[in-house]
Amino acid sequence: MNRAQKWKNAPTQAVAFFEQAGRSLALNPLPSRTTGLGGTAIAVLPAWVVPQAGARQVFQNPSYGQAHALRLFRPLGLTARGYAVPRNWGTDQMNALQAGYAQGQAKVAALPSTLGTSAATNFWNYLNDDIGTYPNSVEGYLYRALVVVAGGSANVPLDAVYAQINNTDGTSATQLLGGNTYKMTFMPPPGLNATPPPFNSTMPPTVNGSSGEARAFWSIHPYQTDPSQSAAPFITQASAQNRAYSQANLTVRSVNAAAGTITVGLPAWGGAPEASQPVFFGTGAAAYALQPDTTYFVATTPTVKGTGTKATYTFSLSTTWRQDLSPLVQIGGQTVGGVPKQGPSGTPGTIVALVAGTGTLNWGPVQPVSQLGSQQVSSGRLAANADGSYTLWFGPTLPAGAPATNWIPTPSLESLQQIYGAGAPLTAPQIRPMLRIYYPSPGSDTEASILPPPNGSMQATWVIPAMQQVN
Repeated sequence: MNRAQKWKNAPTQAVAFFEQAGRSLALNPLPSRTTGLGGTAIAVLPAWVVPQAGARQVFQNPSYGQAHALRLFRPLGLTARGYAVPRNWGTDQMNALQAGYAQGQAKVAALPSTLGTSAATNFWNYLNDDIGTYPNSVEGYLYRALVVVAGGSANVPLDAVYAQINNTDGTSATQLLGGNTYKMTFMPPPGLNATPPPFNSTMPPTVNGSSGEARAFWSIHPYQTDPSQSAAPFITQASAQNRAYSQANLTVRSVNAAAGTITVGLPAWGGAPEASQPVFFGTGAAAYALQPDTTYFVATTPTVKGTGTKATYTFSLSTTWRQDLSPLVQIGGQTVGGVPKQGPSGTPGTIVALVAGTGTLNWGPVQPVSQLGSQQVSSGRLAANADGSYTLWFGPTLPAGAPATNWIPTPSLESLQQIYGAGAPLTAPQIRPMLRIYYPSPGSDTEASILPPPNGSMQATWVIPAMQQVN
């Protein structure tokens, strides 16, 4: 993990980017015609191998066809052996390289807000063709770049479709912000007498077994966008504020007020306590100067005694956890960054001053509500509306009248300033909800599916519910 840190942030300088690309090529050379299953007839491929884009008879590794594109970069200094600035370059060439790199970054950054979005998709954008295995063309390279920026990698559509939304009407004026409150409602599946497709806002259509049991799942998860880093940040600190799926039903072993520590045993789920982990308290909290049903964070690396299920863990508590912030940089003429980085790194905020109370103190690890979907529907935890529909809520605080089980918390600028300070280098949190549908229903002319229908009359026969701003 330490060695990987230098690859975490997107380079702002062209030379640094090409050095990364050159290093990657040296570590992972382009395949030859016969590498792996290259040259195998498509008819005899194993079922789990997806042919490259445009394949007809013979399988080739998808990146085999990139050799021509790589040769185009030779005048810039990039080859299969790595990268070096050409010796005869001067200031003009270096400035041109940087300008071209900035232009490319801006083009890729703008793609998620424009690609395939329209009122017909309720302004959600997704790719259900030419993704997961890409043509080696300008369009294919842009799709690859888009997927890297959006999340790193993608399955083929038959296995999974990833839809995301950046604004409510297709314009930057309605960019989704963590400080606002939004909702989206999934209606019950269409009945036998349903109107012709497309089916709007029904439950995500997935493959079921012969008895109707789900063989697939779906979930929606908002990210805090940050073009400056490649580790797309889950908004864990905000999501830890919802404890609807958590229980404070474990007993604290002891409290040492003088040392400011508590000692607990190994919880039944979630693994051993570690620094930055959110926890909360129930019965007996007030006696030890703790607020019941309030999220705290493990502030120190726990001191461990014993092994296995008999081990104990002693640590201090903090009211907040300050994750490292990505640096503020200029990309495409905009200031980006200032976003908490994903991962356990960081420092605690104010250490909690415990008192020597008496009586039982119950605690439990917080299960952050960072995503909701079919698992919560099938378990009966997600609250249904009177008509059988389900409404999901997104916002910095629980909306009035909304069940906590249906709420995904989001970070606001105010909440981040409370953690990092008013003068911290932060940007107003922009969020990007992503709907993942694993094993979606096959494309159909008559039934709901996010995959394109065989007759090609439309992009899909199912439309994702609209994201509506509440405040």
